[in-house]
Amino acid sequence: MAGTISRITAALASVHNENAVSLANLNFDFTLVKLEAPREYNALGETISRTRKVDAEEGALHKTARKLGALFKETLPPAEELFKAYGTRASEISAMPSINPRGKEGIFASHVGADTASIWAAATSGSSAISAHLLGCMLARMFTGPEAISVWVEIVQKQKECISIRQGERLYSEEHQADCMAVLQEISRAELASWDASARAWLQSADEAKPRQQKQTMLILDNASIPVNNEPDTYTSVMKAWTAALEAMNNLARGMPQTVQDGAALLAISSWHLYPDMAVYGGPVVQVKQKDPIFQTSALLTLGLQHLRDDKKSVYWSLPLACLQHYGYPIRTSRSAGSETARITYQQFAYIIIGCLFVGWKEFALTNEEGLQWLQRLGCILQLPKGRLLPRNPLDPNHPTWLHYILNAAHELDDCEDSEKKAALQLMNLGRRRSTFLYANSRMPPPLFGLSSVPVLLSVLKIPQRIQLLRECCTNLKLNGTELNGDQIVIGYSTSEEEDDKIGVDYASVFPIPRPSSKRMRDGSAKYPKPPDSRHRRWITLSHAQVEICYRRREDFIDIPRTLVLLKRYKEAEKFYSQERSDSPQEAFTQLPTRERQHRLDEITELSTVVLIAQRRKLIEDLGEDCLPVMDWYTHSGSSYCDTALIFSLEREFLDACGDILDACGDILVRCEAALRNPTADFGTFYAGDRKTAALYSMVPFENSEEIILSLYTHLTPSLKCLESFFSTENFNMKNLYDQISNQPSCEAREELRCLQACAMMADIYKLLPGATISTLIVGQSMRDAKWIPRPIRQVSQVSFTVQSRVILPSHLRLPQAFACVAMFESGTCNIDPSYLSEAFAMSSGNSLYVAAALLCDPYDEPQATELRRVVGNIGRSGITFLISPPELKTRGPDPEKWMSINHRAFDGNLEDHFRETSMHLSFTQYEIPLLTESNPHHIIDRSAVLLESLISVFEGGTWVAEVDVLKAVRNCSVRTNKWGQGQRHHHSNDTTVPNPLFATYSEALNTHPKLAATSVENWDELIEAPSTGLIAIRGA
Repeated sequence: MAGTISRITAALASVHNENAVSLANLNFDFTLVKLEAPREYNALGETISRTRKVDAEEGALHKTARKLGALFKETLPPAEELFKAYGTRASEISAMPSINPRGKEGIFASHVGADTASIWAAATSGSSAISAHLLGCMLARMFTGPEAISVWVEIVQKQKECISIRQGERLYSEEHQADCMAVLQEISRAELASWDASARAWLQSADEAKPRQQKQTMLILDNASIPVNNEPDTYTSVMKAWTAALEAMNNLARGMPQTVQDGAALLAISSWHLYPDMAVYGGPVVQVKQKDPIFQTSALLTLGLQHLRDDKKSVYWSLPLACLQHYGYPIRTSRSAGSETARITYQQFAYIIIGCLFVGWKEFALTNEEGLQWLQRLGCILQLPKGRLLPRNPLDPNHPTWLHYILNAAHELDDCEDSEKKAALQLMNLGRRRSTFLYANSRMPPPLFGLSSVPVLLSVLKIPQRIQLLRECCTNLKLNGTELNGDQIVIGYSTSEEEDDKIGVDYASVFPIPRPSSKRMRDGSAKYPKPPDSRHRRWITLSHAQVEICYRRREDFIDIPRTLVLLKRYKEAEKFYSQERSDSPQEAFTQLPTRERQHRLDEITELSTVVLIAQRRKLIEDLGEDCLPVMDWYTHSGSSYCDTALIFSLEREFLDACGDILDACGDILVRCEAALRNPTADFGTFYAGDRKTAALYSMVPFENSEEIILSLYTHLTPSLKCLESFFSTENFNMKNLYDQISNQPSCEAREELRCLQACAMMADIYKLLPGATISTLIVGQSMRDAKWIPRPIRQVSQVSFTVQSRVILPSHLRLPQAFACVAMFESGTCNIDPSYLSEAFAMSSGNSLYVAAALLCDPYDEPQATELRRVVGNIGRSGITFLISPPELKTRGPDPEKWMSINHRAFDGNLEDHFRETSMHLSFTQYEIPLLTESNPHHIIDRSAVLLESLISVFEGGTWVAEVDVLKAVRNCSVRTNKWGQGQRHHHSNDTTVPNPLFATYSEALNTHPKLAATSVENWDELIEAPSTGLIAIRGA
């Protein structure tokens, strides 16, 4: 066949134009003609996989290239220098092992490697076919798969109409018989979809080859804000852009400088990976030195940006797509080639999330730089080492740590190069513009994960900082001197940092309190040294008994060192007494304590109380504040308790205040009932803060208390400077901080938290997929609606006799959920229900194959059931294709004629390989099921995702044996790898201290358990007609 085609090709080269009609009458299929590729493409031809090369030279893709080249040949300008330059660059990229690895991936070996099929098909089909490939790259850069296919269908139809019209107007139409043949060739939508898929896959691979130049080019595109052109008609617009790009880039390849006013050339540069030097006007002149050796130094592209848009849409292209859906008006589609349609790593995706968060942070993130500073402060609080991945939350090690994901991105930005930092800031801006990806605008969560709110901040700070925060907030409000004076409100704070602990409440002054004049002795001298003008004051809450003990034992309270010695003596005596009675426990229980012992026990109790209260007082006074007692007093009316009152004292010394309080108690006890209803120390009106941690309370009632409460709730917000002063590790209770960030109270914050946790799950999957990228089109989706996110789990715990619950996501995804997650972020548009993917074992998209790890690893290994592996390659289909096994598999039946090869020998314990010629191969049936996605309505012609029935066939040499479902076999097999005797799972372990329960040899196992005798299977016929014994020893396969 190859010789026949060569002879026909040689004959065509020598035939004169007048013989065109004769050739047409011979029904010659010109799509079978294969041309010799230009030498610039030879290196690419050497690296293309065998399967793709056959398709590019003889298969459907070659025919598509020939037909497209013939159809547009007379319309396009010559561009030979460009084609040579492109061949050189494509060959250079395809020779990179990291971009184009060779196939060693089991059943997917023939599909591994960069998809260079459309390039090789074009190179072996003619110069106009290369032009068609270059347009395919431009459309793939700008539009989604279904949109690009729609453009191809429309321009093919329109081109055929134009040729037919021209033929009718020509004097001798027979002289242009080649055009007539091109018009008669049918180019199906499926063929155009394959053409687009190959160009799209190549684009993804080539983008990784020249990262510095490609990033620089994309930054220029992102800031250009110019149209490809402004033609209203799809055919006219595409042909104009195609022609302009070919002419400009061909002239640059020839070393001729070019000046352009639209975005066609910029789009071509980004799509063809050719990087001339540029000069960008439209403000300060920007000189971009790409130093691409393909271009001469004289090749300079000057871009004039006279018509910049205000909305900064990058290089954009707007087309009315008439062939996108089965029926309806053309759909106006506008896309841009910049950050909004780029592909990024999962690490870079964190910057989009950060940008979404910054929208809700308001004054804390007016600029990206300000927002990053707050993120980095939070990272410092959590002790995040710079440039190092923080381990998971030790309080919740199995939960995805979304906070670490974004904090790492914020910290690593400091070490980025300028171009990477600029790209990161642009991604943040993209997140700001598309914040609905994370949460709805109407349900915006509070800034700083709630830490800007006073009640939330109080719950995570340590006790001294809680008091300091409320004091500073009230200072900013300037309450002192207003109707609500500083001496009329106090801070009530919990004496424990844990909200669950039922501990008492102490009190502190909001503003420094003027100290009263010192009392005088009879001789006129000061009873106490003259105090400072004013000091802060704390009141520790004591019971009546505690106040009475402190006042009665004032000498012990004053001389604590002596009291400690006395207390130690009493305790030692009691310990000695207890040891003596330990020999006769019955006597210890039957006899009442003696008067001496009872006195000793009372002394220990009272002295311990005195020491404890004195120590509390000293801790407060060491902070430079006065410490006084306060006593709870429960008021009541009849049989109903009303409220809690506090008895304060105006004395400034602790013991004097205790006596004052005891006197007040005596006075209150003899008062009438009416006086109890309005005691002078009425207390308890809550104004602002958090009752569980620290809050502002009134000491006297006010007529307009509701207005004051509303005013405090509205304005009691720490300033940025105040909040910044608290953002230090030593100020926070780390457990409370983690709990607050991980378990948001409001509905809006919980929704945001769920989306952030889902993004962390995505990062956990992608970190095991080196080279995998994410489409920034994902920001057009809503993370809240992602169908792959598992249902939350309610986690219930019991703390301090109270049942608490919080809602979390499972720590791992199931395999169908993992596939749906990757499909969503890979495409940026497909939101697929995981229930459709229950039987999927692999996914093909762009330049990537995502495969269940069990299909690629050694059967001896045991990867996680949900683990995916990425392989560079594809199966040559458009969109996303999920591979599924048929519901019923075929197996070769028993063959009576092969009775001589079936021996079923008893296994002798020697491991021998009898399956050297066994191999597994992947093929596809014609059965496929389109999947509906929310972004791909019913009336759109091209499906974004399909299920494709695929066969994994086992061959022995060249003989077919069976089809197998590897994934189902792995799922259903409870014992993966065994050694002799126990039938237990074998694990790799470096821990030599763990005893191995398995037998060392088969003989040892057989001697111990004779019933474990195994049969050796040495060929597939012996397995098809399996022996009756339960154990089979197989080596090889």
